[in-house]
Amino acid sequence: MSIRDTVIRTNCSFVKTIGAGIIRVVSESSLRSGIDTFQAGIFWLFGCIALFIAGARFVCWRNGLNFSWIPEGLPTVFVFFFVVYYLVIGPLCILFCDIVNEIRDGRHRELPKPLRVLLKEFTSRYCSSEYLLCGVIVYCLVYAVLIGYTNLKPAIPVLNTTLYDEILFRWDGRLLHVLSFGGAVSFPRHPLVTQFFDVIYYQMWALTCMTLVCSYRERLTFWRFSAAWCLAFGISIPISVTFPSLGPAFYNPGLFEDINNTVSYVDMQRLLDHYLSFKANPLHTTIISGNGIVAMPSLHIALVYLSVIVLGKYFPGFRFLLWMFLFLFIMATMYLGWHYLSDGIAGILLGKLAYIISSRMFAERVLGRLE
Repeated sequence: MSIRDTVIRTNCSFVKTIGAGIIRVVSESSLRSGIDTFQAGIFWLFGCIALFIAGARFVCWRNGLNFSWIPEGLPTVFVFFFVVYYLVIGPLCILFCDIVNEIRDGRHRELPKPLRVLLKEFTSRYCSSEYLLCGVIVYCLVYAVLIGYTNLKPAIPVLNTTLYDEILFRWDGRLLHVLSFGGAVSFPRHPLVTQFFDVIYYQMWALTCMTLVCSYRERLTFWRFSAAWCLAFGISIPISVTFPSLGPAFYNPGLFEDINNTVSYVDMQRLLDHYLSFKANPLHTTIISGNGIVAMPSLHIALVYLSVIVLGKYFPGFRFLLWMFLFLFIMATMYLGWHYLSDGIAGILLGKLAYIISSRMFAERVLGRLE
């Protein structure tokens, strides 16, 4: 047996062992919650992600484009969000909410739950090896999806040179004219409003990561949300390639001159520079995290919609505020010029579709021996 064959067999055995370990962790975690993981579709999730990466690799190879397995900046971003939100801020916020809820509800009970019991329940859930491993698995899955997404996103102008901004801009004008009662209702173009929407826009990743932590209370929802997160990125690429567009701030920058002092403006300039560089010379442009310009559909709105759906399940008393935040978030993307209203509608439909598919993949099935 040659050295090459030995290396291949060793790598295959290693991957098989890692895969079996991951599936075992997910299975045992789900079985404790009464979920038949294999019927639910854990293999479908792994399979879909593998196909997406293989498809991205094939598209790049077929079009003579570079493919980066470690896009610049992406690992650092993921480590930051995992440590800061999944391990620290997220669990602490959950503990704070549990204590506040117990204080509020304990007034109506003769024997309120002692603080040490709350802390014991909290530590058993969020300070366990199972919580850590589930988080590592989910973040690795999302990272794998983003490898394919980050490589394909800047390649969209190479795959389809047509832009639909003119059509979307006209359509949005008519739609907004109707929704604003002929322009009678509108947000003022004021520096404070601009800064407010700029802050709102950059809360998407924090909200998504916090939702993942909150959904761990119920493993079925945890895996459904994680799968929908991955599926939204994968499904968005074919739509973006079919209907490529840049967004109103790129199509008609004169309408958004008042955003020059915002973080959004700085990011837009960075994205535009990378977009033009990749379009002119794709082989000599570095694949970086957060590159490319895609307006249709809005993944930001899709992920915020998913968070609103999941958080509304755990905090029904705050559903109105959650939906209000989604509304403000959509307004922020339009006010700052990131997206058309059509992109937002498409983003909500994308999020809904992703959650429907993930719910089918992770269908609830209580095992008789656990009852």
